[in-house]
Amino acid sequence: MEDLEEMIWNEAMDAASNSITEGFNDWYLPSKEELELMYNTIGNGGLEGNIGNFEPDWYWSSSL
Repeated sequence: MEDLEEMIWNEAMDAASNSITEGFNDWYLPSKEELELMYNTIGNGGLEGNIGNFEPDWYWSSSL
């Protein structure tokens, strides 16, 4: 898997919903709460460190 290029919010929403990766076609942008959970479990806030390989950058969410 790979990160997609930088894009505006509505392009990111479309890119996620139209993506077919690793045999899955049900991708979506996570909510703010889901992003926070990812940060606290597999991101820099997790006990095992950044095992999700998140970049120190901004990420779009489905929440406005």
